[in-house]
Amino acid sequence: MRLSASDLAGNVLDYQMEPALFLGTVVPIQLSSFTAEVLSTPHTVRLEWTTLSEINNYGFEVQKASDVAGAYGSLPNGFVPGHGTTVEPQRYSFIDSMSGSQLVYYRIQQIDLDGAVHYTDPIQVNVATGVDQSILPAVFFSGTELSEPVQSDDDHSIFGSRG
Repeated sequence: MRLSASDLAGNVLDYQMEPALFLGTVVPIQLSSFTAEVLSTPHTVRLEWTTLSEINNYGFEVQKASDVAGAYGSLPNGFVPGHGTTVEPQRYSFIDSMSGSQLVYYRIQQIDLDGAVHYTDPIQVNVATGVDQSILPAVFFSGTELSEPVQSDDDHSIFGSRG
């Protein structure tokens, strides 16, 4: 899994991770990246995300808030159609030309064909500095189990959206 962030000067920070394997639940999508980049046009942010696979994915609704715990609202023309069911990686993007305040939070609402919805963890973007302050994207799941047995002498850490 590749995670990256870019600043206004074009500096890119890359993070490499191995995707987790899941059993016991149907994962609507496997999200491998969710990034934001502040563009040179004032108050404009490009969001990009990539899926490794999708099951019954109707599409995505891009949402924004002024604080992480705030009320997220869907952006005008913020719906991005999904690819239904596929095991091929898919790339998506959305341009928010009305980012407004200096510090904004974005998340993606994923919508299944049956109408069920799932959310990514939010990413924080400082429009003034151009820094995407997210570190890890969310993988949509609930009640998930790891597929690899954990050895008692191994060190493992699992973190939720609140650390």
